[in-house]
Amino acid sequence: VGTETNSEKVPLLLRKIAHNIGTNVLAATARAQFFGRLEFPSTSPGQPTGTISTKTNSIGPFMPMVTRIGTVSKKSSSASKNDEKSYSDQPIRMNAAVIIFCLVYRDIDKLTSCGKAFSYTLPVMLSLMDDVRSINQALGALMLLSFVEASSRIENNEIPSFIENSSSIITKSLENAIQLSSRQDATFLTTICLAQSEWLRLLFNWIPLASKSSLRPTTVHAWMSKAASDNLVAVRKQVQMGGKDKNDELIVGALVAGIDPLLADLASLPNAATIEIARVGLSAILPLIGWRGMSMESRSIQIAALAGLLSLLSGAYPIMTHHGTKIMTEVLILLDRSDKDAIFMRDNDQADKSSDKLRNDELSTESVVSVALHAAAATLVICDKGADTVLSHVQKHGTLQYKRVSQIRNVGEKLQNYY
Repeated sequence: VGTETNSEKVPLLLRKIAHNIGTNVLAATARAQFFGRLEFPSTSPGQPTGTISTKTNSIGPFMPMVTRIGTVSKKSSSASKNDEKSYSDQPIRMNAAVIIFCLVYRDIDKLTSCGKAFSYTLPVMLSLMDDVRSINQALGALMLLSFVEASSRIENNEIPSFIENSSSIITKSLENAIQLSSRQDATFLTTICLAQSEWLRLLFNWIPLASKSSLRPTTVHAWMSKAASDNLVAVRKQVQMGGKDKNDELIVGALVAGIDPLLADLASLPNAATIEIARVGLSAILPLIGWRGMSMESRSIQIAALAGLLSLLSGAYPIMTHHGTKIMTEVLILLDRSDKDAIFMRDNDQADKSSDKLRNDELSTESVVSVALHAAAATLVICDKGADTVLSHVQKHGTLQYKRVSQIRNVGEKLQNYY
């Protein structure tokens, strides 16, 4: 114990408490404390002095004092006592609840335990995600991520009723949170986007087991398409601002955590599920493929955009032949620029050629080239004539290294069996 840091001691202590008093008791107490309904010491008749009690016997996923955005509290002035203040006035309540709920899910391995813990988590989580402050929304999303991780570990033959019953309200709450936080801190936005994609992927994976459920596959697929489309539109607006004010961090966070996972899942469906959002996707992703810069953030945007492009090519293949020319053009321009960046880094004198930054720039450039070659080959296979015309023109006029054209065609031949 003596070698443990303070950050390690707190989780261990809370896990010991949960083991001794039970996960449900700890979760119920955290919920009551969050909403200011915790009393101690208790003075109720028949109860030992010093025990903890709550002011309500309400059991279930919702509590009467949960308020949504736009509602007005009609609480009397007598509620100004310290114990009746909201979590916004006493942030320690919020911080403690988030830590406890996230730790509660670490040791859960049974569906019934997960459902009971979720009934206490849901009102706290929704209150935070419905808040106007991005940090509170991100904390609510973090709680959801802990629940999703625990649920993913549990094997079950049917979609749990507590997931089915809350699916719509959580999906809508995440959508609103992303809209409110789209221009805030990149860490907060990334956390919320990750929570949204992981939540929808959880529903996506449960769908094959939902034969007796009212939650249909088409509903979940529509939620995923809408989430991907809304986030793509938001990213397209951010592109117009360029890379100033750490905007590139916002973009790469939304792509990697939110958009790319959803597009990848939609692309795995057999019915070309991304056709409806293909135009929106291309209008956002193609400018990102052409994102200028050699920083890690810029390279991350380019690679994430190429990954999204590959999912769009697969998920909307019936209409991609109409866009082959512009797609291949953007990818080849990126390849040409990356090759020139590599030559620049190799030939120009640097203050310190062994510096970590230079090495990172070289590795990120090589990664962009590798992914871009694969994307160009996939474009050649799926888009056919339009893409081939551009590649032949480039080969004829020598505007790209000859080896790159040859590599694209060779990779394209290998991909014929996959598309």
